[in-house]
Amino acid sequence: MTPLRIGYHLTSRALGGMEQHVVTLIRRAQMDHHCIVFSDVVAGLDPLYREIQAAGATLRIRSVERAQSGGIARAALRSLPVILAARAELMAANLDVLHFHVGTLHLAYPAILASRIARIPRRVLTLHNLVGRGLRARRIMESLTLRTLHRIIAVSPELKENLVASKGVAPERICVIPNGVEVEEFRSGFKEESRQALEISCRARVVGMAARLHAQKGADLLIRAAPIIRSRVENLRIVLIGDGPERPALVRLARNQRVSDIVTFTGYRADARRLLCAFDIVVLPSRHEGLPFTLLEGMAGGKPVVAANVGGIPSVVVDGVTGLLFPSEDVAGLAAALIKLLDDPAVRQRMGEAGRERVKIHFSEQAMLERTLSVYGSAGDELSLSDGRRRDRT
Repeated sequence: MTPLRIGYHLTSRALGGMEQHVVTLIRRAQMDHHCIVFSDVVAGLDPLYREIQAAGATLRIRSVERAQSGGIARAALRSLPVILAARAELMAANLDVLHFHVGTLHLAYPAILASRIARIPRRVLTLHNLVGRGLRARRIMESLTLRTLHRIIAVSPELKENLVASKGVAPERICVIPNGVEVEEFRSGFKEESRQALEISCRARVVGMAARLHAQKGADLLIRAAPIIRSRVENLRIVLIGDGPERPALVRLARNQRVSDIVTFTGYRADARRLLCAFDIVVLPSRHEGLPFTLLEGMAGGKPVVAANVGGIPSVVVDGVTGLLFPSEDVAGLAAALIKLLDDPAVRQRMGEAGRERVKIHFSEQAMLERTLSVYGSAGDELSLSDGRRRDRT
């Protein structure tokens, strides 16, 4: 493939699964292509900024254009100045491809419309989370916006079905490309070292999650399950790696549930991947999900997983083989699944090995990159139908 100038547009400054997906793409694609990231990260401060820099991409820091509130006409008028400014910047970047990554679709409206006006040759969007039907005005805007894209990527089959059902997108316009991780980066030999870093005994039985502390991720459900698990399991420790707006409420909840002594909040950790080695079980009690990196990383590290049966999680976790699934919001079900695995080291070992093999076969970084580059190429097949012709390169 001829080297491409690929733009990546992010509407988030956090370093969660979506952003890790982009960083992974950049690190791989940068070997043969030139990558430019458009984001409102704070230089030198945000962890995402450091990750993008380390991946080798050119970073264009700007106030990312977000949709304005109000009716369609009012929102369009308010967004017009930023759309025109974005158009100028996108044209100056002389991109072959602009790839949007969104968890909340409407946040990217202005930038997507700007890319259409700028006639970026190939416009691709990856959806990382479920989308609802929303108000009529929003549905109209989303429908118009989605039509300006050449290709849409969903990170799981469930998200593809969601887009077809809720937005009326033609199935043939959507490609499913799961997140990918590099299995060899995850070793199980750091367990003792990781537990020392967390000040946790080697005799403890540790369950935990690595995720943004946001209501979506369901960390409160794990804390509510803690008293039940503690009554059945000795030396229990629960570790929450990550930070977010729910942390103060979660700290209060742990205190109210009288489990503060066994719950550790690490905050943001650059070494989160290594700290997963300290866990006996990786947990994700999410209320809704795309295709979570944290489960792939846990499985790549040979850990069994316990997760809510929502969104794209069932496409990752084979229930009873690589881990256990429980109904969303079911605290008792979550507790029962964790107790079952904590009581059976042999099953944990077998599930961990099966999970690692599953990630190696189905969720590799290289496969994610190759399929994404293939989408960029197929988007070019539609140029004569959408933009009329490709812009001349300078």
